[in-house]
Amino acid sequence: GTIYHLEATYGGVFQVNSLPREALEPFLLVNCPSMLFPFLRRLVADLTREGGFPPLFLDPIDFGALYVSRRQSQEGAEPSSGNLMN
Repeated sequence: GTIYHLEATYGGVFQVNSLPREALEPFLLVNCPSMLFPFLRRLVADLTREGGFPPLFLDPIDFGALYVSRRQSQEGAEPSSGNLMN
């Protein structure tokens, strides 16, 4: 059976200045989620605990590895365009 059913929408607003275009995608897909995720993990643990359940501790996520994996799968599936920001 289902122990937890928790849905969360969590976001951040980032002001990006003086970042080269080729560095924008990795920044948005690696750095920004890496800054936000620890707060979401804490929020989920607190909400479940305060709801009377054992706290749900989300596993850490390596956003850098996810980004590299995504790039590799896209490069294998698409002709190389050299730009992922199409």
